[in-house]
Amino acid sequence: MTCEAEGRQVEGYQKEREKIEQEHDSLKTQIKNLKVALEHAQILRRRKMEYDVVAEKIHGLPSRDELEQEIAALENDMAAIRSENEVQEKTIQGHKSVLNGIVAELASLRLLGRDKDTVSEVPSTRASPAPDGAPGTGIDAHTDASTGANMDTPTPSAREDADEEKLPTESDSQNAIETLNDDIEMGELEEDPKEKEAAAKKKQVVEELEEGETFDGSSELSEPPDDSDDEL
Repeated sequence: MTCEAEGRQVEGYQKEREKIEQEHDSLKTQIKNLKVALEHAQILRRRKMEYDVVAEKIHGLPSRDELEQEIAALENDMAAIRSENEVQEKTIQGHKSVLNGIVAELASLRLLGRDKDTVSEVPSTRASPAPDGAPGTGIDAHTDASTGANMDTPTPSAREDADEEKLPTESDSQNAIETLNDDIEMGELEEDPKEKEAAAKKKQVVEELEEGETFDGSSELSEPPDDSDDEL
């Protein structure tokens, strides 16, 4: 009886052990399945978090319509800037051409000023050898010589000497007339009162020289007396 009871107990223990092992195996499989599910859930959660971050960034960005409007505005601004650059380049070219013209005009004015200086220096050098008192004395001497020629009977050699003396006076008078005309053309007589006085003196001298020349010509036209009258 005891053996049968012990045998039954052993069989009961074995059955319980088998149940426990079965439960243990089932629990292991459940644990494995739960681990896989947990990993999958973690991956999904991580992806969801990343998606939320990306979604926030996307929502922070402007919409497509707004971006297209901004692009169109930028293109318009670029076109306006290009047109402004073209206008500025044209104005710069115009300023450059104007400046080049001004520089050329200044150079021409400088050349004209130099020409005026040289022209004003030439009459001054021509008129400087004759002081204020010299022309009068020359005219007086010339008139005295002409009156002496009228009073005395000139010889042919004396006439030749008188002609040689007259030549420089004619050239001087022509030079004085030319310088006076040059001064009048250049407008220098209207600019300086001193130059006006000098021009008036030059004109006086020229007129006196011309009067002396006409007087000499009239004296030369008078015929010398005959030698027959002197012999008688």
